[in-house]
Amino acid sequence: MGKLIGATKDEQQLSYYKYYESGLVDIPAEKLELTKAPQPVGRGIPFDQKDDFILRPQDKNYCYIGFGENPDGTAYATNSTFFPGGTPEMLEWWFVWQGLGPDLRYRLWDPEDHYWSKIGEVEHALDEKLTIRERLWNTTHHVLENIGMGPMRVDLRFINPVEFGFSKDLVYREGCDAIVSAGGVPACVCHKARKVEGGIMVDTYFWVGYYVDSENKIHKLDPKQSPFPLIAAAQCLYSHNLREMGKLASVLVDLYNDEKGKEAL
Repeated sequence: MGKLIGATKDEQQLSYYKYYESGLVDIPAEKLELTKAPQPVGRGIPFDQKDDFILRPQDKNYCYIGFGENPDGTAYATNSTFFPGGTPEMLEWWFVWQGLGPDLRYRLWDPEDHYWSKIGEVEHALDEKLTIRERLWNTTHHVLENIGMGPMRVDLRFINPVEFGFSKDLVYREGCDAIVSAGGVPACVCHKARKVEGGIMVDTYFWVGYYVDSENKIHKLDPKQSPFPLIAAAQCLYSHNLREMGKLASVLVDLYNDEKGKEAL
């Protein structure tokens, strides 16, 4: 593992500094092996068939862990992470909490690669008349992180998964107990929590070459106009997701129990 980004003296006094200080966790060798080379072209879930991400049909030759290129020049990265003791609400809560306080909140998710995240629509994200998932929808998270291509600023727009394109009758039911949908150049991303014995499994999927604008409209990038190859971004996103989700899985339950109700602090 590498070097922690660093924390100020004030940040070191925060109640959740211990989760940052503990650093990253070990990544399973079989997942690391898949960072070395892409899967065969065509194993990604087409963006216009994104319901298959929820259904995860085993009779189709989709990739569920790894990265690769699509026939149209876009790319994908995907991963699944077990969260022992986790619940769907904890995952939804995390995405609201991490952007409403000191930079250390986002940094503890990946202490070597995350700098900060700020929610633009703070009043909306703190509106207790809304459910925790509704407080996330229609917010833009202004993020600085390094996925392996140097520090990169991303404006990540979170929207209702139905508006994102998932079928209404598939979300928030068994097998898709929670789902977070967002997008910012160079990728759209979804995190889906499904209850399993002992906790939740969080399935993550990046459609590299798509993004969501500030009006919740989804756009496709022209791969020829991208400043970097989309397959290279997919490879970096897969590796980065192994780091951040492994870390989050190791701390989320305790963090939630410690910090629930302190979103505005």
